[in-house]
Amino acid sequence: MNQILTILLLFATAILLAQTDKREYAHYNQTKHFFDNIDFTDRQLLNTPILEQKMGFYFRQMVPPLVDSIKARVNQVLEKSRANEEMYQWVIRYLYQFYRESPVPGNTEVYNFIGEQFIINEPNRWNDGAFVEKVRDRVAKAKLNPVGTPATNLKLQTLEGKTVDLYSIEAPKTILYFFNPGCEACHAVTEKLFKIYQQYKPKGIQVFAVYVDRKKDEWVNYTSAKGLDWVNVYDPTGTKGIEQKYDIYAIPMIYVLDQDKKVIAKDLPVEKLEECLKE
Repeated sequence: MNQILTILLLFATAILLAQTDKREYAHYNQTKHFFDNIDFTDRQLLNTPILEQKMGFYFRQMVPPLVDSIKARVNQVLEKSRANEEMYQWVIRYLYQFYRESPVPGNTEVYNFIGEQFIINEPNRWNDGAFVEKVRDRVAKAKLNPVGTPATNLKLQTLEGKTVDLYSIEAPKTILYFFNPGCEACHAVTEKLFKIYQQYKPKGIQVFAVYVDRKKDEWVNYTSAKGLDWVNVYDPTGTKGIEQKYDIYAIPMIYVLDQDKKVIAKDLPVEKLEECLKE
């Protein structure tokens, strides 16, 4: 009886594997031929939403969210678009902006790759020096404080006027939070972050919340009204070079540091913060 069950189990497993292989092959085949009906020599496509919609679907739904897989697909699509210079430049701009705006961790490496390989390294191709310099600056800033390296130290002032050193914070993990009460997008994130902080505060987790403006009264009133009892700091003179030390291309911005202030995560969505703290 046990032998029969074993044979049946092996047979069922073989069927399942065969079906899985079929699905994987079908997906591979569909991915490989996804742009076969697109004529990249026809610049008229740029006057319709067809190409943009197809590109968006392909890179959101078809391409595995892995850096190496994305890079390979970017190279393949760009190779196809080289048939027309205007189309080629449009695709580069589209993909750079697509991954530049994506909230998925790891996409920084993708848009840096696109920016360096196809924009910065090919400046003569672009009749837009301002665009190239903007990308150059963006790529350089994105390389600040990469995951796995010690975070750049910050010495900033508290609500009471005391100078606090980021490296003086003793905690198993420190959440470095850049925000502004005047930023609408910051309100919801601050509320979620504060709830997480209250939950993990007994475990020693600390928040080093950096106010990126200098309107002290607005900042004081906000932190007081919300009861934000974490470490609140700012640069009252604007001379500490916070934006030159950290890649704050948008706020709110969350970094997570380990006990030695090494970067564990950067530009982390607040929804993924708890997962990071549990690891």
